Amino acid sequence: LDLVEDSNNAEVVEGNIKLTVSVSGDDGEIMWMYTENGVDFSPKSVTMTFEDGVLKELTDGYFLFNIATTEVTVETAEEAIAIARDAVEGFTWTADGVVVSDYTVVDEPVLAVFHPTLRTNSLDLVPYWEVRLYLDKVYAGGVNRLDVGIWADTGQVRRIVTKTG
Repeated sequence: LDLVEDSNNAEVVEGNIKLTVSVSGDDGEIMWMYTENGVDFSPKSVTMTFEDGVLKELTDGYFLFNIATTEVTVETAEEAIAIARDAVEGFTWTADGVVVSDYTVVDEPVLAVFHPTLRTNSLDLVPYWEVRLYLDKVYAGGVNRLDVGIWADTGQVRRIVTKTG
């Protein structure tokens, strides 16, 4: 914390620890997270959240999680989106007794979030992309989007999930 010069927003990296400080009025968040090879492992962190100057939440996952790999072959959101678009070609789902196979994925909006997650039932974190692709309308079962999970280290698709709402 000595490296933060004032009470404004800040980001400091020292070795494998990244400190981020976000302040808005009397609210704020301080997070110490593990980082390596440009990959921020936010689940492996200690976070303090303040509201009206009072500590409201303390989350400590730093010693809970391990790092399985820092290798990233899918480096950009654009690469992840392209993999996701390819993955949903030919994807089908069944809702209300109807098999849905003829649907249209729109170009925009699209959302790609890089967030390391667990690959197995262990506590080992792996770089990961979650891509949200929107559909042109609401299909059977209320489905209007598809979420595609992609392992950033291998480029393999973990899952495709239908979403509603």
